[in-house]
Amino acid sequence: MKKLTNKGIAVLTVLASLIISFSASAIGTGEIQGRVIDSITLEPVIGATVSYYVAGTLQGTVTDVEGYYKIKPLYPGRYDLTFGSITFTNRVIKGVVVSSEKITFMDDVLMSVNKLVTVVVIEYRDKLIDPADPTANHLGIDDIKRDPNHLSPMTLISTTSPGVVASPDGQQLYFRGERSEATMYIVDGVKTRNGMLGIPGSAIGHITVYTGGVPAKYGDFTGGVVVIETQSYFDIVSQRRGGL
Repeated sequence: MKKLTNKGIAVLTVLASLIISFSASAIGTGEIQGRVIDSITLEPVIGATVSYYVAGTLQGTVTDVEGYYKIKPLYPGRYDLTFGSITFTNRVIKGVVVSSEKITFMDDVLMSVNKLVTVVVIEYRDKLIDPADPTANHLGIDDIKRDPNHLSPMTLISTTSPGVVASPDGQQLYFRGERSEATMYIVDGVKTRNGMLGIPGSAIGHITVYTGGVPAKYGDFTGGVVVIETQSYFDIVSQRRGGL
């Protein structure tokens, strides 16, 4: 058996990196934006740290001179954010939802002057209607798993999206009475119109359903668009860590 030379090992390493990068690029990323302010004076908190875990690795950023922060790129999923400052009491916001190719705009985080060594923990509540995208219905991995129809994607979408009806065999969707051919399905960036997703319901991590006002990047459709992202490595790691 031939042994790999150092050059051969280097080539294999490069190829593996390219494969991983290509796989990751198939899953769109999102970001989180928000502001941190003093709960009393409502002045911006400058230099506050915003930390979070990605696949078990601690990462973070700091607020600018106006108290704003921006975290990107982030794979779709839920993240726990910890806001810290020497002067103020730490705050933790759990379960912030990030969707593919979207910005999650957080409400202002109010921090109080640190009198005792305490940490305030609150649960993030996802907005039912996204002001920037009111025609889209977003289903995260938690929403999907809690639904009794999670193993039947078409039934799941039809029961959670107004104006959408599934065909009797559960293989097609009809948007507002349009033909099934007028609906576009996008699975991990790959387009199809036949409704054959080619993946089991248990593999789905995130679903976005556009019933109107379809973004220009998806083209012009008289029906609707269903964007499906399968569970990524980061989803699996987060679940095992109890983050999802």
